[in-house]
Amino acid sequence: MTRAELATIIRRLFVAESESNKYIPDVKRQDWFYSDIRKAISMGIIQGDPEGYIHPNNYVTREEAVLMMARAFNIKPSSEIINISYADSDEISEWAKPEFLTFIRKHFIAGYTADNTIRPKENITRAEILTIIDRVANYNVGSSLYSTILNGNVLIRDTNANLVNVEIYGDLIIGESAARVIKLNNVSIHGNLVLYAAIDENENLYAVDGEVCKLYENRVNAEYYYSDNDYGINFSIPDGASVQNIKIDDKIDYSFKDLIVIDIFSDDEYYWKSLESFSEEEIDKQNYDSIFRKVEDGKIGIYPYILYSDNVTSKLLFIKRDNVIYKLLFLNVVSENIVDSVIANMEFTPGEQIKDHSNMIYENSKLCLKFSYRQGYVGVDDSYNTGNIFSGDCFFKLFIQVNKITDIGDYNIGEVKLLLKSLVSKDGKIISEQEKKVAGHDAIQFEIDAENDKIISLYVIIGNNLYNFIFTGDKDKVNILGKDIFQEIVNSMEF
Repeated sequence: MTRAELATIIRRLFVAESESNKYIPDVKRQDWFYSDIRKAISMGIIQGDPEGYIHPNNYVTREEAVLMMARAFNIKPSSEIINISYADSDEISEWAKPEFLTFIRKHFIAGYTADNTIRPKENITRAEILTIIDRVANYNVGSSLYSTILNGNVLIRDTNANLVNVEIYGDLIIGESAARVIKLNNVSIHGNLVLYAAIDENENLYAVDGEVCKLYENRVNAEYYYSDNDYGINFSIPDGASVQNIKIDDKIDYSFKDLIVIDIFSDDEYYWKSLESFSEEEIDKQNYDSIFRKVEDGKIGIYPYILYSDNVTSKLLFIKRDNVIYKLLFLNVVSENIVDSVIANMEFTPGEQIKDHSNMIYENSKLCLKFSYRQGYVGVDDSYNTGNIFSGDCFFKLFIQVNKITDIGDYNIGEVKLLLKSLVSKDGKIISEQEKKVAGHDAIQFEIDAENDKIISLYVIIGNNLYNFIFTGDKDKVNILGKDIFQEIVNSMEF
């Protein structure tokens, strides 16, 4: 078992969701274990070497595994002196010895009777890991418990698990997701209460003989970071890296290794300017076109980015956020995956110079409908069904209409499209039509030019209900930005 595999098993066992923003030189966003490793680091169960290398693909030794699980279950080294007679006990590393000896004393780990060895530096197997977990967490609770006595440590990871009139002779360990919703009613804990997130003290009634260990207060995050409160951009950097703002710093020192030169552009016209056109213009203006080539694009949250590279030691990153475009030039790069790390841990917060349009949730039980949308960009009007009329300012409007058509099941999708086509053609010229799936349901989408406006009309068939989403706005604005925003809405739809 590799270090990444064990970290993933433990992270998922505790359903931990908080990610560390710490710089990790040997973990890339493309790695399957990327998110699990960051969450495991936040938990504090895996730390890496003094240079920050996690060595995710190295096999885990028995002593490494014991140390990781001791951290996860908050098992403190015992002060009790015990004599062990294993032939190779002197091979236990000093950094692992307190936890390893404690695990032996508590019978969480055992030696090999054939040759009386404990083999601390031998690679651990999956079977051994599962055995240790089973011994440490005597009860892995996935449902509610009532009026019972439990002898041993109890792990609660499921968000549906509540405890009523329960007595525990051991530790009660509550994972991050479970802690946020757990209900403890008359629970006696004759050990420690170990929390990976804060619980609602007003909603829980319990008594603890030992300590209340608030592990969430010790989450591991970066020590070195850049923060701009005016423009609401934050990211961590490696020790030794430098960030210099071209509009603030009097003189840029280009001799630094791992230098990040940041430039921020702000103008309301950037709402309607594509990031690709802006970045190409900026590259041309700075005569970068013979140096940099586009290597990647994507999104940080909901905000698009484009990454360029000179394939040597320089990278150029553009990010568009509402009315602001951030440009980050990485020069003299020596640290592994520094650009990857910045993209991964970047956070956007409110800033004085940001006209921020945050994500909102539309949820209507009457229409059996839920989706996310950007406040300010999109105004949602479902007045046809509910009488709730949207009257605020927005760039685009989304009108929702739901009709029950009892015989719609008698038609195939092609026949339904023909019927709808004659209907939507009354709104303007049909530019495109498409059959698709939305949340697993048959759907038909039309794009319509209506003088100065453009309309995207999406029909989703669910049973006898025909949902119609009419997304409209200025033609240029829909073409530049609106289509992407509407697609975000469609991707988030739940019925």
